Amino acid sequence: MSIKISLFGTEILAGMLSRASGFVISPRLRRVLEDAKNVGVAGARKFVPRRSHFLHSRIGGEVKDFGTDNPKLLFGANTNYAKFVEFGTKGPYEIRPRTKRWLRWTENSRGTRVSTPPGIIPPAGLTVHWRRRVMHPGIKAQPYFGPMLEKLKPRLLMAIKRVLNEHIKAAGA
Repeated sequence: MSIKISLFGTEILAGMLSRASGFVISPRLRRVLEDAKNVGVAGARKFVPRRSHFLHSRIGGEVKDFGTDNPKLLFGANTNYAKFVEFGTKGPYEIRPRTKRWLRWTENSRGTRVSTPPGIIPPAGLTVHWRRRVMHPGIKAQPYFGPMLEKLKPRLLMAIKRVLNEHIKAAGA
């Protein structure tokens, strides 16, 4: 999953960019984008729910297409369930077995799921549940990229404008 930040519709910024030849390949812009990437990754890691820390460790970012007319700052989480944490899932849905006829799981006396291999008699104190289908209530969204982007966007725009102004002044001098 990746989220793309793009700057559109700012006539003042577009006018400034037209006067700043070589700005998109400047090392100062690269530094601003790399800093924004690092701040964004740290911010997303701050907002992500930490149940197992796996998702937290898989959040990353990168600067792509630097030196072209359209550099990109991409953020993502390299897991198969990141989008479900960020956006949630639809309301109740049915879960059915894919390859077997029954769903099976074991729980201890407190209701916590416990892993036991199939075909093994579970130890005393564990309850085995067998169902042909179960209804999952859905997962509530717990956004971590959205809040990070809301905090990062103004800082990134200010930093780009500052570096752009410095570049124009240096080119004019």
